[in-house]
Amino acid sequence: MPTKSFLPGLILVFCAVASLCSVAAERRAAAQSNSASTTLIETASRQYGNGQLEQAAATLERALHIQPNNPATLHYLGVLRLQQGQYQQAETLATRSNMRVGRNVELRNRNFQLIQTAQQAQSSGIPPSAKADQVAVQKRLEVETQRLSEAEMGVAEQSTQDTGRDAGNFARATADQVLDSSTVGRPRPEGKSQMASVEPGPAYDEVEIPRGHLPPPGKCRIWFPDRPPGHQPAPGKCKKLRKRVPSGAYLVHG
Repeated sequence: MPTKSFLPGLILVFCAVASLCSVAAERRAAAQSNSASTTLIETASRQYGNGQLEQAAATLERALHIQPNNPATLHYLGVLRLQQGQYQQAETLATRSNMRVGRNVELRNRNFQLIQTAQQAQSSGIPPSAKADQVAVQKRLEVETQRLSEAEMGVAEQSTQDTGRDAGNFARATADQVLDSSTVGRPRPEGKSQMASVEPGPAYDEVEIPRGHLPPPGKCRIWFPDRPPGHQPAPGKCKKLRKRVPSGAYLVHG
């Protein structure tokens, strides 16, 4: 019955919609996570600039709870721990940062420098001078905040574009499968072949072609609807012909 043939397609539509909603929710959660982390790093930058090392370190700890594998946050927290005299923890944080730094050579080198400084301070018992590096660290924190803000905006824009594109893909795929499920078991009329137009306009799912002019299985043929069958181009490889279909013509699949 028609109702039974439509049921699998309708179920697929509902599953696709549920999946799309889940993907959109994950992207919103990721965007919110990035936003919260950016806000905390910005706060830590201000606190560090005001000489509030304890507060800045606590703020960066909160940022790590949100994004525990952020290499920049790990590095800056390591710098603060070094200035607080916690040399072993500074070395550990720099090592963790280097494990996740990827291709950021500049950050990797700063981590190596942080590890070396922490080891020297731990072995000599002489704390490193924080004054010389404080301005540089402050500037790097500000740059990192700006970078995260720009990245956050880019993620939000890309998420919107991806969601719209995914919605269109889901809609097309599910609509095709609903139509397919409604025609399961129905033989295709003899002498007809699926055709695809290369430009918008009236879309024809099936166009009558004389039996002797259908392309062989696995081949394709460019078909001009305004030409008689004997004046149509010869069949060929689908991949090759797909790039050569002129305006107003159709690509016939064998």
